Amino acid sequence: MSAFATTASAELNDDSAHNAKYKCTLVIDKQTNDTTYAKWGVNYKKGKTFKYALGKGEACVQGKQGAVKGYYYKDKYEHYGNVVAIYNNFVKYSGEKTYLPSLGLKINGKKVDGFILTAYITDSAAKITGKKMHVVYTQSLRSKPAVSSKKLKKVYQDKSVVKVKKVSGSWAYVYSYSTKSYGWMPRKYLISSFTANRIVEKTVKPKIDYIESGELPIGTKKLISKGTPSKYTYIYKDKYSSGKLISSKLYKKYLDKKGKDTLYELGA
Repeated sequence: MSAFATTASAELNDDSAHNAKYKCTLVIDKQTNDTTYAKWGVNYKKGKTFKYALGKGEACVQGKQGAVKGYYYKDKYEHYGNVVAIYNNFVKYSGEKTYLPSLGLKINGKKVDGFILTAYITDSAAKITGKKMHVVYTQSLRSKPAVSSKKLKKVYQDKSVVKVKKVSGSWAYVYSYSTKSYGWMPRKYLISSFTANRIVEKTVKPKIDYIESGELPIGTKKLISKGTPSKYTYIYKDKYSSGKLISSKLYKKYLDKKGKDTLYELGA
């Protein structure tokens, strides 16, 4: 494992990550991405060529081969994806997010401070006929299994669920529950399960505090300063499988803006 000495967890690793403007989606396929495997404590790469993971999003695809790359890793005990950017990141589960620095990228001439990468692990060789699957990328259903075929209704990313009716090579004929229609879409963009970050922003009203005063009539009060609300961001991890939400838990809580109490003088 020595080659991965600088590897960091691919969880969100910066307090500003949930506010990142730009996003990047990466798909690491167990079958089509080269596999790195461990043997006698040394890492080897299977195959002579390096197949880059599929990427979408402006921050993902800049440069000749893309700013962000990925491959599939396995050894005797574990298997997971690996994201290669400014440093390596293990991807333990499909849908895992990480905050990455700008990598020197510019979008529309402006420097990118950082972006959120979502990495999915898929298996294009898995048997999926008859199963409910989730959509990795927003897709237009097609009238036949060909890139140039007529486009039908769009099926949106992640929470959209489709049922696979049949598979033909790299294409899947599906029924979309969201659009209530049938059509073809690329097989590689379907996953059986994933974990999504759900962001909830909450505003908490200011507390009221009193200072006793002998200069006011007993029981009366006088406003000294009006309070301001506090603002929080809660990040929940929702796990989906076969079209259903199976678990949800709070992952992080951020104080975005600290408020002030409302202060009164109280006659005593």
